[in-house]
Amino acid sequence: MKLESIEFKRMFTEDLRCSQAYFFKYKFQIKLARGKVMDNLLGHKHNDFDFVKTTTPEQMKKMLDEEVI
Repeated sequence: MKLESIEFKRMFTEDLRCSQAYFFKYKFQIKLARGKVMDNLLGHKHNDFDFVKTTTPEQMKKMLDEEVI
């Protein structure tokens, strides 16, 4: 599977893009972890996502509280 494939693009759901927007709004980074990307490239199917983020637990709680999530 190539990064331009429909299967790869389907990983980025509206919910995932919305979550990413919150992190960008607060000037944090969130990235899809390598495992999910590699699994999709290899054709393995499953529904979980692992993320790497630049927030501390306290920053994450504050962001979620401010956004009422």
